[in-house]
Amino acid sequence: MIEVVKDEIATVRLINSSQTLIPVTIVEANTIGLLSSRLEGIVVEQVLVDKKIAIGDKIVSNDIEGGASSKIFIGEVAEIISSPSDIYQTLKVKTPIDFQNLQFLFVHR
Repeated sequence: MIEVVKDEIATVRLINSSQTLIPVTIVEANTIGLLSSRLEGIVVEQVLVDKKIAIGDKIVSNDIEGGASSKIFIGEVAEIISSPSDIYQTLKVKTPIDFQNLQFLFVHR
């Protein structure tokens, strides 16, 4: 997420930041959730348990107002976590970026 833009520099927050909370859409299930980062990795929470989610389903950003940050590819469902008594399921996310080895990030306008 781009937080601040100045003439020569921009400040961004990566999706693996502990401060991240992004509305997302699970494309194949046509449902929404909230992406956040935990110690065990990036997850999508608050996905209703009655939604049929599959490993490999695509996850994209969901700008509620339909702005420029809508439908940006974030990753795929890697694991589904839920129990019979839960009303929500949690999805572990596999991203195409290895954040542990990310050294440079270019922001292009």
